[in-house]
Amino acid sequence: MVEEKITCAYCGIMISSNDTWPHVDGDSNIGVKKIDYFCSENHKLTFLSS
Repeated sequence: MVEEKITCAYCGIMISSNDTWPHVDGDSNIGVKKIDYFCSENHKLTFLSS
């Protein structure tokens, strides 16, 4: 199985799809608008609080 490489939305480093902290933007009426991936929970919280 090929592992997908994803970029952290906060710092831009390449991360493995298995090591991400995803955040899904959307709701049940419109579905998923976008998914942001982060290399750590800290980067996720910092990005979402700004």
